Amino acid sequence: SSHVRPCTPRPSWTWLAVVVLGILASPGHADESATPARNDFFEKRIRPFLANDCYECHGARKQKGGLRLDSRDALLKGGDSGVVLVPGDAARSLLIQSIRHEHSELKMPKDRPKLPESAIASFVEWVNAGAYDPRDHPPAGTTAAGSDWNSVFQSRLEWWSFQPLTDPAPPTLKDTSWSNHPVDRFIQAKLEDKGIPPASPASPETWLRRVHFAITGLPPMPEELQTFLKDTSQAGRERVLDGLLSSPHYGERWARHWMDLVRYAETYGHEQDYSIPHAWQYRDYLIRAFNADVPYDQFVREHVAGDLLEQPRRHPTAGFNESVIGTGWWYMHQATHGPVDPYQDEADRIDNQIDVFSKTFLGLTVACARCHDHKFDPISAQDYYGLSAYLRGSRQNIAYLDPDGTLESRSRAVAQEHARESENLRAAVARARDSREPRIAAYLAAAVEVMHGPVRPSDAATSRRPDVVFEDFETGSYSRWKVEGTAFGTEPASGKHPNQQAVEGFQGRRLANSFTHGDAPKGALRSPPFRVTHGYIRFLVGGGIPTKKARIALRLEGREVRDASGTNRELLEFKVWDVREFVGKEATLEIIDDDDTTWGHINVDDIVFTDSPATGRPPHTRPVPAVATERGLSEAVLESWVTELTSPGAQKASHPLHSWLTALKKEKTGASPQPETAVTKAAEPVVASRKDSSGGSLEPTGYQTFPASDFRTWFPSGQAFRVDQNPVTRWRVDGGGIEFIPPGVVHSGVVAAPLQGTLRSPTFTLTHSNIHLRLAGRSGQVRLIISRYGLREFNALLFERTLF
Repeated sequence: SSHVRPCTPRPSWTWLAVVVLGILASPGHADESATPARNDFFEKRIRPFLANDCYECHGARKQKGGLRLDSRDALLKGGDSGVVLVPGDAARSLLIQSIRHEHSELKMPKDRPKLPESAIASFVEWVNAGAYDPRDHPPAGTTAAGSDWNSVFQSRLEWWSFQPLTDPAPPTLKDTSWSNHPVDRFIQAKLEDKGIPPASPASPETWLRRVHFAITGLPPMPEELQTFLKDTSQAGRERVLDGLLSSPHYGERWARHWMDLVRYAETYGHEQDYSIPHAWQYRDYLIRAFNADVPYDQFVREHVAGDLLEQPRRHPTAGFNESVIGTGWWYMHQATHGPVDPYQDEADRIDNQIDVFSKTFLGLTVACARCHDHKFDPISAQDYYGLSAYLRGSRQNIAYLDPDGTLESRSRAVAQEHARESENLRAAVARARDSREPRIAAYLAAAVEVMHGPVRPSDAATSRRPDVVFEDFETGSYSRWKVEGTAFGTEPASGKHPNQQAVEGFQGRRLANSFTHGDAPKGALRSPPFRVTHGYIRFLVGGGIPTKKARIALRLEGREVRDASGTNRELLEFKVWDVREFVGKEATLEIIDDDDTTWGHINVDDIVFTDSPATGRPPHTRPVPAVATERGLSEAVLESWVTELTSPGAQKASHPLHSWLTALKKEKTGASPQPETAVTKAAEPVVASRKDSSGGSLEPTGYQTFPASDFRTWFPSGQAFRVDQNPVTRWRVDGGGIEFIPPGVVHSGVVAAPLQGTLRSPTFTLTHSNIHLRLAGRSGQVRLIISRYGLREFNALLFERTLF
């Protein structure tokens, strides 16, 4: 196939003449105020209401009151009641008075509900801005509102713009001395008809400057001009053009035009103007595509569905998939961090995608058919919603570039090695599973023993050092702290400040709260120096956007070694720092508010030095080591159970362990020889009571258990999740040893831990108030995407509890 530029043919001096003459000869629109923005405003916010609510009575078939509204001239002419539109003055326009229902007799649309306030506001804005109207001619009767769409569609297909391309013979000229180029012959024929002589050829200096700016956007260098002036022949000019077309600046120049078409941006706009991740990859992809003369048909395929090509185009030197990058333009739309209606937000985003797609690749305004069949082109509302369904059925994903397929080939090699070795490990997998089966009920019973069991004489031998409360702010004074700025006031707060949401989760009566005078003030609290004596520092923290401007920090030897912030909530939650490496060293604590934006404050309370990593001040009556030894359990695992059961989350009814915790508080399981039986027995009345109070069954609905570790109905990307995983290869090397992975588990590290990827579920409907997951791992996450809205990271408050 012939290779052409994705956007424009290679320039030549005659082509440049076409462009210049086209600009000079282009007739002005009847309405000189026409701009793309005004045209879009009319087509999207004015014409749909005129067509759907007005043309039936004031169109080609009917003109009630002598008024016709389906063309600009007819609208300005008015009807039997006089002029209905005064451009620039909505208050004096009878049209606005009637749709506002302010006129005593005219309340339009007649016998229909009043237009939405948003529509009325659009009409007012349109009239006050001059009432720009592109409708030069009234529609013919066959195309008026109410006509059969099939007939309209067929008639529109006959328009010249929808006919197959032809190859007309260039006209015969009286004078062929100017140019014999076919395009120039068409231009010269029109010039001869008008008696206009062709423009004189440009001087060599002017010609060189023009082609440089046209092709690369850069002026010629002085030495380039001197070289060209030595040979201004046709061959010399062709050498200049070839050099410019092979310049890397060619792609930079023409990619910018394409970027305008697809509304390229590196931020989402709206109020916060958040960054679009990896947007620059698409920009560089365009530059490479233009410079590589990628055929236009290939260029289009990459833009529409570059992620689905069986044979994608690859980077000539780095070897990564170029085609998949082409799809990135779909998501360079405006986005808001907190839509009021996510479905409306999605519909508007898809409308923008269709609008940009159709204008860029078809030269048509398909988005005009969102509310009705197109008023000019053979495009129906059904066409629009067919495209909309296609886009709604797609999903945004991050593509993992794999230079030269290195990751894929190596991961496949490791997977093959897994398969070869797996036969020798079958028996070992079975034995490991039998010996490591977790005793969940035993750990539950042991955790409650730690929390509520009676103290035994032997406990003293295994007890940890007592916790040290470094600061709880209950004295009502900052006397031990150095106060800077005004954010924290002159004394600890007794809760919330004026204009602040309710502050919850702090211990006792007081806390440090930097919302004293709102978010704007800045300040800091700096503790006296102390020596680190315990392995952990536990505290409560809330408020603050997690940007590290509002934070609590541990400082050693002049540098911050630990920090923590709130999560845009006034609920204080426990955080724990592991400071075992700093034991014996001198340190200070700083509570800093250096943020004057929304949520730019911090709340801190209950700073405790402890040897327990538990997040919370657990009401332990017995030490974990003693109970673990008595019951033959792992001390580390039991510590984890106690930590979870004493967390603030476990106190909520929605927590998956809450029912067990409630039941076990009432059951003395400490002396039971069969703690599993005690757990089951104690849970029965609690579950029954919750079932009765809910008025229905609490039976959960299993969504995905990954039988045989199969996730073929899900959508993987990257290399971490392999569709060829099977029970035979369910093991991995980790830390020098072999880790066996039980069936029914999807594991992203089977091949190798450093591999990255995502695994996305099919769309489902939320039918329960909670989702329970079994998770383990590090440096990964599970994210719930609600209503197809993907900007969760920009509003952690609105989408809290959707990231695990």
